[in-house]
Amino acid sequence: MYVCLCNELTSGKVREVVAAGARRMSEVYRASGCTAKCGICCRTVRQIVKEALDPHARPGVAAEARGRQPHAGALSLAIRGAG
Repeated sequence: MYVCLCNELTSGKVREVVAAGARRMSEVYRASGCTAKCGICCRTVRQIVKEALDPHARPGVAAEARGRQPHAGALSLAIRGAG
């Protein structure tokens, strides 16, 4: 699932770079070859990192986001030309 449309960053890629050693959001972006842009994804990326590091962590925003498209608000603004 895409968690960052600005960078085409997926939840799978986030988990992959965490498994390779990334521990902080900045490390996830660096290892993925991108940077945070609009910031809408930050909460979800942090939660995925937390869940990947602690398999006993209670699923949070990452689990909630699985059933819906992230950035829906940003997309509608861009479509209308307001963003």
